[in-house]
Amino acid sequence: MNQLRAFIVLTLSLLLLVGCEKSTEEKQPKDNPSLQENASTTTTQNEDKGFATNSVDDLMSKNITNFLTQSYLKDDLQFLSENDRKFQMYKIDLNGDGKDEYFVRLMGSYFCGSGGCTFLLLDRYSEIITKFTVMRPPIYVSVEKENGWRRLMVESEGKYKELVFDGKRYPSNPSVVSDSEKAPGNDDEVLFDDVKLQAKIYTY
Repeated sequence: MNQLRAFIVLTLSLLLLVGCEKSTEEKQPKDNPSLQENASTTTTQNEDKGFATNSVDDLMSKNITNFLTQSYLKDDLQFLSENDRKFQMYKIDLNGDGKDEYFVRLMGSYFCGSGGCTFLLLDRYSEIITKFTVMRPPIYVSVEKENGWRRLMVESEGKYKELVFDGKRYPSNPSVVSDSEKAPGNDDEVLFDDVKLQAKIYTY
């Protein structure tokens, strides 16, 4: 009788131990796909926090990539190295209509030289407003407007150049614009600041 009791107690103890182990395994994050997905999402968000906020827009970056590869650079793709297939973007409402415009900074030796790089200013449909040549970052955007669009300022050959919208576009080559009598102001928004807060880099 005592042996039977001992056998029953031992059997119940083993069943209880196995049940506890299964319960512990079910609580482990590795068995929960939703937790893994959340962890991955959190990692991506944390990576993006290291960039200027207005330079991060994955949906628009895909539109820009399509524009570059299927239209603007369609005939140039065969000549581009891996290092050339990169760009940065910055979204900003320049004319106060509540809809962002997009500066695109093309990168690599194919688009950049001693005087600067090629920049594009696009509307939300990826239509070109202005193509800037030999322009150096950063771009300073004034709160003041002329012809309904905010003034831009960049540095060229050691001098600040103010770019004013003429009703259709901005001057495409800052180096031929007259020197500005003033420097960027404290209220100006700074785009593509490679020193203080970099823009996110996208590849295509």
